Amino acid sequence: MINKFIEQQKVRARQYHRQKCDNFSDGIISYHLYDQMKPDTLTFWDDAVFIVNDYRVSLSWTHPRLQYKELIEEEARNRTENQRPDVDLFANAIPNYKRVGRSRKKIVSSTCVSDDRMKAYYDLLRTTENVVEREVPFIVAPFMKIKWYDWAKGMELCLPFEVRSVGDLKTLTEIARSLVMRKATLHELCGASVYTQTDWLRDSKIMQADQQNPLFSHAVA
Repeated sequence: MINKFIEQQKVRARQYHRQKCDNFSDGIISYHLYDQMKPDTLTFWDDAVFIVNDYRVSLSWTHPRLQYKELIEEEARNRTENQRPDVDLFANAIPNYKRVGRSRKKIVSSTCVSDDRMKAYYDLLRTTENVVEREVPFIVAPFMKIKWYDWAKGMELCLPFEVRSVGDLKTLTEIARSLVMRKATLHELCGASVYTQTDWLRDSKIMQADQQNPLFSHAVA
């Protein structure tokens, strides 16, 4: 049965692509810089836009290690939820003023004051995450989700791959293209591959040694 809403989104996405003039470089739009990437840097996520036929595909890629990390964080939050203090972080915020004219000023921002109870909670949360990563053997399998928007086909892709350069990103978009066009399947590309606790503990040691933060693994272009 045809979904009228999705069909309308497809029409709008194709119209958007015809009317929008963006600078595609080698067939893709890249949003990040890779200058600080090393040959052995662990990567976690990336974004790109590429073209398939007469519409755009907005690719949001994550490595299974990032999905695994988020599972650890979620379990730690669940275990410590009843210990989170009920604190209004903005109750004692210090206003920052900007002078307006000679004698007037207005609030342009606020600075939150550190709360010892929240600091203690976040210390507990980090400790709990360390416990969870040793106790709970999560498993992350590759996955793909597709959703049409009024400007592109959205593709969420979790795949074991490393993106350390624009060239790597280009290769990733070609993999994504083959999936979108149904020239390949995740099973054909990944088989029964899954990301396990053993993989995470190995990667975690590398991240700690390199002091690497997955949330800031890219510079914005």
